[in-house]
Amino acid sequence: MKGTNGKNPPNDLDIGDLIRVVDCTTRFNDPDDLNMACCCSFCKSDSSRVGVVIEERGYRLWNTIFDFGMWEVSQWNLDSGHIEVISETG
Repeated sequence: MKGTNGKNPPNDLDIGDLIRVVDCTTRFNDPDDLNMACCCSFCKSDSSRVGVVIEERGYRLWNTIFDFGMWEVSQWNLDSGHIEVISETG
């Protein structure tokens, strides 16, 4: 499966990696079908959606920090294309 940037999604994240969460309008096929505003943490806080991996929590699970606070990222988020790696540390 390819991520939204056209590249294969990463298999792993490292502490210090810079990541971006794709816009909700990118994740949903037709945002006009939603009868209400998105209530995710990123939309509610008008987030830049750019964060940094700060801790590995277990197998394929990481803590990240964004402008609104911490958020947990899983391998599913990477594989589904909801997360783009902007810059890798290593």
